Amino acid sequence: MTYLPPLTFTPVLKQTVWGGAHIARQRGLDAERYGHIGESWELSGLPGDESPVAGGPFDGRTLSSLMAERGEQLVGRACLDRWGTRFPVLVKFIDSARDLSVQVHPADAQAAREGKRGKNEMWYVVSADEGARLLCGWSREVTPDGFRRMIETDGVLDAVGTWPVKPGDLFYLPAGRIHALGGGMRVIEIQDASDVTYRVYDYGRLGLDGRPRELHVAQAMEALDFAPTGDCRTRYTLEPGRPQPVVRAPHFTTSLLELAAPYVADLAGRDTFVLVTCAAGRVALSDAHGFRAELGVAATALLPATTECVSLEPLAAGTRVLLTTPATPLA
Repeated sequence: MTYLPPLTFTPVLKQTVWGGAHIARQRGLDAERYGHIGESWELSGLPGDESPVAGGPFDGRTLSSLMAERGEQLVGRACLDRWGTRFPVLVKFIDSARDLSVQVHPADAQAAREGKRGKNEMWYVVSADEGARLLCGWSREVTPDGFRRMIETDGVLDAVGTWPVKPGDLFYLPAGRIHALGGGMRVIEIQDASDVTYRVYDYGRLGLDGRPRELHVAQAMEALDFAPTGDCRTRYTLEPGRPQPVVRAPHFTTSLLELAAPYVADLAGRDTFVLVTCAAGRVALSDAHGFRAELGVAATALLPATTECVSLEPLAAGTRVLLTTPATPLA
C-alpha cells in the first residue's frame, strides 16, 4: 500500500459584512487591507473554494484532484462510494465581529432540488468577548404562521433562544434549526460540505456591495424545524488523553481530545480519513515516516485512510484537538 502523508492546507479567506480583523492579524496580514475577514476555510473541497495542500509532495493540489487520483487511499472505500470525489466535510474558522444573520440550513432532500447537499454543523467557541452571545433554537413555542408574521413585523428575535458563550462551549446545529452567531466571538465550525444558507432576518443592513442583503423567506419556512429545542448547548466532560465524542451528525462524527501529554492514535485498519483540528493551544502532529507539522488554533490536518499511526504532542498548556471522521468516533 502506497504511503500517503498527512495533509495540511492553505486556508481560503472570505470577506464578509460582519467579519473583523482577528483572522488577518492571526495570519500576519495587513488588517487595514484585509479587514472584514469573517471566515477562513481551513479545509474545503467545494468547487471554486478548494483549499490547496500546503507543502509536501502534493503542494498546491486540490482535494478533488487527489480524490480523483487516489480517492480510496485518501478517504476510504465507503466514503468514496457514498460521496464520490467530493470531499464531504468543510472546516471553517469564523470571526464574528458583528452579529450574523438569523438563518437556517436545509436537510438533504430540500437542498437536492438545488443540486446541493443539506447542511448540519457544529460550533466550538475558541474565544469570546465579555457579554458575547449566540442565537440557537426557539425560546418558546412557535408555529409556522406565527413565525411568518414575526418575519413581516421584524419580531424574529423575540422567538429565538439566546445563549451566552465562553471558550470551550460547543453547539450542534442540525439542519432545520434556526441560529445565528452574535458579535464578538471566534468559532471553529465543522459542517457538511455545503454552502446553502437561508436568511430570515439580517438587521436591515447592506452587503459589502452596498445593496440590501437577500432574504430567503420561502425556502427558510420550508427548512425550519418548529419542534421545541430545549438546551442547545452540548454538555461534555473531558478526561485528558481520552477522545470524548461530542457530535454525531448524520454524515460526520466529532470527538474532542484534551492533551496533557503526547497521544498516540492507532488508526491501523480504519477505512476512513480523520481530520485533526486544533481547538486550543498548539499541537505537533507526526508519524513514523518522518512527517511533522505544527497546528495553531483552527488549523486542520487530513489523515488519509491509509494512515496507521500518528502522534499528537501538545506544545502549549490547555491544548485541545477536534477529531472528525465520517464514520465512527476515534477511540
